Amino acid sequence: MVIRTIGEAYRIIRTLEGGRDILAYLGVREGGDEGERFLLLKPLNKEVSGKILPYFMELMESQRVEALRVCFTKDGVVWVVFRYFEGIALEEAARMKLPLKERLKIARELTEQIFAQNLPVYLQYEASLSSNITVNASRGAVVNFLLSEPDKIGHDLFPAVQRHVAACFETLFERELKIKRQTQPFQFVNDLRGAAFTRDSDLFYAYLRMEEALSAGCGEAERRKRERFDRLRRGAWRWFLAVCRVLYVLLVGILIAVLIGVCRTGVRATGERKPFDFIGTLRVRGNADGPQGGEMETGGEVFEIWPRGRKTEEPGIVDREQETQREEEQIVPKETQTDTSAEMG
Repeated sequence: MVIRTIGEAYRIIRTLEGGRDILAYLGVREGGDEGERFLLLKPLNKEVSGKILPYFMELMESQRVEALRVCFTKDGVVWVVFRYFEGIALEEAARMKLPLKERLKIARELTEQIFAQNLPVYLQYEASLSSNITVNASRGAVVNFLLSEPDKIGHDLFPAVQRHVAACFETLFERELKIKRQTQPFQFVNDLRGAAFTRDSDLFYAYLRMEEALSAGCGEAERRKRERFDRLRRGAWRWFLAVCRVLYVLLVGILIAVLIGVCRTGVRATGERKPFDFIGTLRVRGNADGPQGGEMETGGEVFEIWPRGRKTEEPGIVDREQETQREEEQIVPKETQTDTSAEMG
């Protein structure tokens, strides 16, 4: 569906949930930016249409509302077109547990759009309804005007606006309001609940004081958080060093124990004599180092072998090495005998 006005046409994308006496459509302007959305509002009966027509025609002439795009009549019914801003609902953004700095930004932009742009009180009322407040991707607050209650045009709605804004701030700053020592946020929200303000400027400056108090508290909380983190980091570093020292001592102890074990194994291995059966082509039988000696066999001949310096305890058996030594001592060369005889002669 396309809604045409003088010089412009809006293509309807979908239907929105408007007020009880208003039809709301979301559309784009043909030939315009596809990313720019517009809210097209049409009263359901001519009575409501006749009531809001002079109100919005006056706003169009004064150009007090930046979001108001155009107001025109079609088939005897007034159409009002606003800029429309998409985003997530305020309650959903509050459930995301955003940092205080981002929530302060949302509250600041919301307060500026409602109280610092010279909006008429009925549009302030519409803008302060939580259903008309959205948070965009850049964590900024934007308001839409769905004209939920057009029958309230012309009523004194400023006390109701303050109560609506108080409910929004209670949603945004629920955690901070639970801290009893932060009296400034409590005071501001309480004043809003009681509709203590009579002018937009007074309310806006009171908000600025609350924002300053919350920002100071946020800075103090961040400082305490950094100090706590530093203490935890230093403590963790001390524990790490202590564990490293213990592991170092254990590692050194294990290395020393391994070295001692290796040395002892080497000494035992060096002191042992391993038996063998052959020396080259000689076959060894028995234990040459034992008290009974041993034998060597080669070429069919068998030789007895005995440890050096040991004597057998068995009678009738002579140590072959000692016998050989005695034989060598008994043999005297002939030259030595001749020389000895000559000297005696």
